[in-house]
Amino acid sequence: MGLVGVGISLVDIGANGVNTGRALDVVMGGVAFIPVVGWGISATYFVGNLITIGVTGQSIGDHIQGAITGEDGTKSWKPW
Repeated sequence: MGLVGVGISLVDIGANGVNTGRALDVVMGGVAFIPVVGWGISATYFVGNLITIGVTGQSIGDHIQGAITGEDGTKSWKPW
């Protein structure tokens, strides 16, 4: 299941570019491979992310990117 989630995130990055939300999804997918503690951290992130999307329409990563750059968090990073 973890490999599928990381794979989907990487395909999303390939299709839509890198942004904070997509990068965070890959990192948390990797954290899920750490037994017990990683499972808890990753599960908490993904459930919290689903709740955040449901309430605000944006992911946790989108909010972080928006707070840092002041731009729409759903857009990909600019290489310059």
